[in-house]
Amino acid sequence: MATKNIVPRAQGGGGLGTAAKGWGEAFVTNITASSATQGGKLVLAADDGAVMADTHRLGVIEFKGAEDTGGTLSLGASIEGVADLPFTGSENAGALLFKTVNGTTSSEVLRLDKDKLATFAGALDTAGVATLASLTCTAGATFGGGYGATGATISTAGVGQFNGALTTDGLLTANGIVAVN
Repeated sequence: MATKNIVPRAQGGGGLGTAAKGWGEAFVTNITASSATQGGKLVLAADDGAVMADTHRLGVIEFKGAEDTGGTLSLGASIEGVADLPFTGSENAGALLFKTVNGTTSSEVLRLDKDKLATFAGALDTAGVATLASLTCTAGATFGGGYGATGATISTAGVGQFNGALTTDGLLTANGIVAVN
């Protein structure tokens, strides 16, 4: 026997649980044959009857935790879906915003946008090798700790400073003085 639907009394007028009485877990299970188009699905939607405008939030997942023994829940992080352009019949551009909290201030730390760009608010730190097809730096680049720390620094003026050998498999061109020890 199929389970009845939980339906609100009015459009947008219902909820499941409260901050004081929440659900312990939620499972969304699709029992159709697995495929590239099947699986559990959770839809967060915004529909106030008007067209979604650029930067308007489509939905949000908030991650909260108790800050005291009185049941006060505080935000620790969130993932937001936002419109990246006004929505039309042929344009539904969106972006994902990843936010974290420092103290009590929520800040965007990563944005994945409609142009397939990942924009980090801070430094990009990798624990392993980063392979890049191209690297464009608008504020200079530092590698291996920078010049003076067994690394390299390249300024936005094109000045490169290197500790150690500079190796090229092709022609090394210099416009100016080249000193060789």
